[in-house]
Amino acid sequence: MDEPDFDRAGPKLEDFEQRFLEFAYNTTAPINAPAVAYALKIPIAAANEKLEDLAASDVLIRTVDDQGSVFFHLPGRPHAMVKVNPLGTLAPAAPSSLSIGPPPPPQAMVGLLLNLVMPGVGSIVAGKTLEGVLQLVLIVIGLPLCFLLIGVPLCIAVWGWALATSLRVLNEANRSRGAGPD
Repeated sequence: MDEPDFDRAGPKLEDFEQRFLEFAYNTTAPINAPAVAYALKIPIAAANEKLEDLAASDVLIRTVDDQGSVFFHLPGRPHAMVKVNPLGTLAPAAPSSLSIGPPPPPQAMVGLLLNLVMPGVGSIVAGKTLEGVLQLVLIVIGLPLCFLLIGVPLCIAVWGWALATSLRVLNEANRSRGAGPD
């Protein structure tokens, strides 16, 4: 296969800095060679070279982690959630920045105590937002219906569901911290 003809990208590379800065300040996408290459319609190798040049001139901050993955970001802006490994392919960032695990055990305990008093609120505090909102909606519907006795079973069921949610989250939190049974 013939070598690619990058002469076509020549004019695009001349105004790279201006086009890159427009992209960088107007995007929430990660700043890495593949994203910049796609946005500016230039080869990834050329984008990587230009990003390295900008990092050398302190326009960008370049960070390399233990695995050799490269991160770029503008000063004063947060780090990207996606990184580029040495081969130039996209890989997820460190698990601590992406994963949403169970809350710490104290937060899960607060969620349990709140669900004893007001079902749904504790689920939201414990990190189960969708379940908490549904529990709140059902409890708000069930409370006025208690005057007709129809809402009593609904409120008891929602309260039980909220407690079960809280206990499940507390168990997950303890397990993730190594404090619970396997």
